Amino acid sequence: MGSYSYGKHNSERIGQHLKYRFNEDIVKLVKDSRNKRIFETVERVMVSDYDETNNLVWLEIWCSSILVCFTGKHRYNVFYVRCEPNENWSCTDIFDEE
Repeated sequence: MGSYSYGKHNSERIGQHLKYRFNEDIVKLVKDSRNKRIFETVERVMVSDYDETNNLVWLEIWCSSILVCFTGKHRYNVFYVRCEPNENWSCTDIFDEE
């Protein structure tokens, strides 16, 4: 499992996967957004877009229901959160386990 710091934001950072549990500011953003439901866990956090006028990034949050074992249907709740980029975010390759 490799991880590295996000660093300075540039166009190559779009599509970058972030480690959810290791970035406490992202955990707080997700909690404050009130888009994550009670029986969901965050599966993936990705830098989706960049707003150059405000110097803000859009984070794409993918949540999965823990009730999938009862329903048999695997669906995702996907929502976006806008925030300032943090150079200290812990990133991962898409093939690494978190």
